[in-house]
Amino acid sequence: LSRREFWKLISSIKEKNELGIIRFSDMIPVPQNSVSLLDVTDKTYAYRRLLSEQYKYINIPENRQKIMDKAEIASIKEVNDFREKTLNLPKRKSGEYTFKIDGREIPIIYPISPYLFKNVKSWGDKVYLPGFFYLDTGNEVLEEKILEFINLGKEPFVISFSSMPLKSPDLFKEKLVKALKETDNRAIIIAGNSGIAFEREKEILTIKAAPHTLLFPLAKGIIHHGGVGTMAAALKSGKPQIIIPFAVDQPFWANRLYKLGYALKPIKESEVTTEELISRFKEVEKAEVKQKAQNIKSALSEENGTENAIKYIERYCDSYYNK
Repeated sequence: LSRREFWKLISSIKEKNELGIIRFSDMIPVPQNSVSLLDVTDKTYAYRRLLSEQYKYINIPENRQKIMDKAEIASIKEVNDFREKTLNLPKRKSGEYTFKIDGREIPIIYPISPYLFKNVKSWGDKVYLPGFFYLDTGNEVLEEKILEFINLGKEPFVISFSSMPLKSPDLFKEKLVKALKETDNRAIIIAGNSGIAFEREKEILTIKAAPHTLLFPLAKGIIHHGGVGTMAAALKSGKPQIIIPFAVDQPFWANRLYKLGYALKPIKESEVTTEELISRFKEVEKAEVKQKAQNIKSALSEENGTENAIKYIERYCDSYYNK
């Protein structure tokens, strides 16, 4: 393909962006890498074993290809229709091009810190962990009302469930208020889709959003849902974490961080009581809990995930074209 034809192809695929470029990757004449927040490679069982620590009731296939086959079943008809009618490509099987293109293995990058998986050896050179990708906050600043609230008293807990809606937000609010008052603590709530907000509580500030990497370091502790992006920002802040996981990979990360000592024992929303919150608020005060949070912060400060990933991709491109 000429450069013009190549970009025309990319544009046509972008128009169908809900299908994902990987579905047409055999038509793209450039080196390719797979970047995923979850293990999708059939070259290792490491993540399957780790995942099983939390999800003991799930029968996880030994061959990851089986998972990818099933993941695409719902869209493969539409994919093949677009391939045939728009790109003049032949139909393909579900799950194809996930691991290989034209016989070449696709390098797999997980933008996760290797410090979370130091004991995993089976990935070998098939999977690369460059470190977390953090956004450059640039000229971003915290709202004045946030800074004013923080300066009025002791460090607050920061609570963020992002897009996760609580099943019983009013009940959670009631338990939270009691626990905060009982332990003489304050809180900043990043409302998101949680369904919780406060207007008349003197020691609780509700905000719509804030840069995590700026706000979290000013907190006493972080209470969150276990999403990988929020988790990464919480780890970087050097503050203790209380994780209330909801679904998907969140229970895994909550359990993983707990086992490594970077978060307290996770708790489900249905298990949250005023007493449980009080217990965890007090645990955050422990010197060893604070120290472990600072230890991982120091470790993460020495790695640059974005830069490492770029260098890795450049090395792969060099080897790709020189073969």
